[in-house]
Amino acid sequence: MYVVSPSTPRSAGAHMLPTLYNVRFSLSYLPSLRPRRVCHHPERSDSCVTSPPIATTRKPLFTILVACTANICRSPLAAFSLEQRLRPAGPDGLFAVTSAGTRARPGDRICPCVGEELASDHAGRRYAHGHTSRRVTEAMIEAADLILLPDFENRTRIALLDPVARHRSFTLREADRLLASLAAEGLPPLRDVVPVMHAIRSRAAMSAGSRRWLQLRRPSDGLDILDGHNLGSRRHRRTVRDVGLTSSSIAARLEESALVDRV
Repeated sequence: MYVVSPSTPRSAGAHMLPTLYNVRFSLSYLPSLRPRRVCHHPERSDSCVTSPPIATTRKPLFTILVACTANICRSPLAAFSLEQRLRPAGPDGLFAVTSAGTRARPGDRICPCVGEELASDHAGRRYAHGHTSRRVTEAMIEAADLILLPDFENRTRIALLDPVARHRSFTLREADRLLASLAAEGLPPLRDVVPVMHAIRSRAAMSAGSRRWLQLRRPSDGLDILDGHNLGSRRHRRTVRDVGLTSSSIAARLEESALVDRV
């Protein structure tokens, strides 16, 4: 406890003044306590006005990450198909779609087969010309509301990067069948559609395995769209076609779910 003796009042006051001055000086220059002012005419003080708060970038309501192995064939095509269908449904930034690869080499160009598939459309040609592969990051996974993969192998890789993401990760065919099942009963609002899909996930597996009742079933039976690069040109074209059709079907269901939110 500091005690000021009557014999030394001036020295005690002199000792405290610098401390008080420093506190007042530091408070006066805290950015959070001083409004930002903009002067159009520095020579006139009445022309200074307080600027409005800087607007922050709003996160889209629903973010979709599509990931395959190399990010040159299945995932970029699926992302393009989703984006083309969902863009009219979300002019205010309702949807955001991106793609990446679990084992991608950054900078690789899109595969020629997908380039041919997109060549008939101006937007498709521009997309194919501008696309370069990139690798999946944990930040991409964390930001995604829905993660779509062409096969269970890549779904497992996503789960290894972020175990929590398995509740938001589906193969393309799995998501398509689950959304079709929900549509028959009435799609939930967009904010609830992924949790509901996860809750009824077994329906897709049962539907896919029903045609193989005489054989040993695996969870991935009927739910994978395999990489066609090593399966011949005919199978490759079939892969590209399946990815495009399945992605467009998913986009249509998500568009319907988004409309439920607005009712």
